[in-house]
Amino acid sequence: MGPIGRMALLGFLALGQPVQAQEGDCLTGLVEFRTGVIRSTLMMDIHERRIESGQGLTNTRNLPPMGGVLSVYSFPRKNTTIENSDSIVADMMTFSEDGRAIALLKDKSGPQLDRMYGGDGVLYAAYLAGGTIEAAALDETTELVGWDCMQWR
Repeated sequence: MGPIGRMALLGFLALGQPVQAQEGDCLTGLVEFRTGVIRSTLMMDIHERRIESGQGLTNTRNLPPMGGVLSVYSFPRKNTTIENSDSIVADMMTFSEDGRAIALLKDKSGPQLDRMYGGDGVLYAAYLAGGTIEAAALDETTELVGWDCMQWR
């Protein structure tokens, strides 16, 4: 997404309009989630480039507490399976093009490879430091609201 698109995503989501990801150059951003009336903002690496979003956590060695990686795909994916890493503990969530949660996994198994069926229509995948889903009060009703890029490539 270009510089105009970050929190403009909020406006599109509020209108129920699908938002398509585009090739982008955001390195890290403040990502906002909403669960009912609770808003959570997390600092996350943003993987918008196709080569990055398809890799998930392949090149990630650690995740900051209350943070992680947001993968933005170029189109909604069907029958998506995502996995974390065998070297870190990572919760995972997937979201549709309108920002609604599709699936989540709280990593309780420790640093081992976990796979999760992410569902159909996945446009965003969030890989979060272990315990973040619980600490940030995220659940199946959570919506991805948008993000502000804090560091460009």
